[in-house]
Amino acid sequence: MADSIVSPNGRYTLTHTLAAETLLHTSTDATGKDRRVWSRSVGEPGAALSLGLDGVLRAGTDSTVLQRWTGRFLLDPMSFVISAVVVRNEGDVVLLAKDGTILFDSRTAAEEARLAKLQRDYEHREATEKAKPERPAGSGMAADWFGLLDLRGPFTITWVKQIDGKEALLRLGADPTAISATTYDDIVAAAYTNTDDGPVRCAVAVPIDDWVLVIEPCGIAGMDRGRVMSEETQAIVYHEGFDGERLFAWFRDTEPVAVYQEDDSDLLGNGAPAREGANPKAMMPFMKQIGLGVYREDAGDFLPPPVEIGCLIADIVPRLEHFAGTHSGAVFVTW
Repeated sequence: MADSIVSPNGRYTLTHTLAAETLLHTSTDATGKDRRVWSRSVGEPGAALSLGLDGVLRAGTDSTVLQRWTGRFLLDPMSFVISAVVVRNEGDVVLLAKDGTILFDSRTAAEEARLAKLQRDYEHREATEKAKPERPAGSGMAADWFGLLDLRGPFTITWVKQIDGKEALLRLGADPTAISATTYDDIVAAAYTNTDDGPVRCAVAVPIDDWVLVIEPCGIAGMDRGRVMSEETQAIVYHEGFDGERLFAWFRDTEPVAVYQEDDSDLLGNGAPAREGANPKAMMPFMKQIGLGVYREDAGDFLPPPVEIGCLIADIVPRLEHFAGTHSGAVFVTW
């Protein structure tokens, strides 16, 4: 067998490396940098791949290549006669019998097509986003208070109407004995502390007009408790995870008004209706108010859109002074 087999169009190359890996790879751009497409480990390091006159594909003296490529380890390689190893233009590696029957197909072409579509979709989204205008400076709420919160990694903010901070924390699941007056800085410090019993869970409740903001640095309780927290009132929940995944929900007396789940990022980013809730379009007037889906998201000193939308729904304007001093807070190991 040749050191490498190249597809007729020159796009794909199948190589058996000195590390005993059969590798299908392709150049991805004008720089010639290769991308791995498919691989199987067969034989011993340094062994060459060969196709014998008996129709058995071997790596050195190892005759289990067919078994390893197919994943069928109970298959008897001696019962199959391979006549050719072919790399097709679309990226499939196939083993052919004498009559042209396909004995094995890596089926990598389908995966290549999927990846190509993902790449096209990504490039289209990037181009569409870059073509959007920047949001005019000063057209949104002040964002200095949000920067003060120092919300690194996952966090959850829950807006609850017409209850006090202690009641909000109780609805969040805090034990009454864990609730006390504390500063926001103390809550942040506790949030990034690990104990022998596990990560510290904590929250602080900051009253603003007739609403209270329950802030959980490194916390997720609001995701599960938002519906309960809205009993006989309203609650809005925004959660952002480690990888930027977002959940945004509005509840009224335990019933979902509009809910954007973590896999609804495109809908949320474009200001489209939610998939769930009694009124999927409920947040759209507020989305339109801040130009969500119209302006670029990566430019300007603005609040994260869901945070600004939550404040618009609640009709509150948070300021730095709201977070000064002490507030009802809770620090405990488990919820």
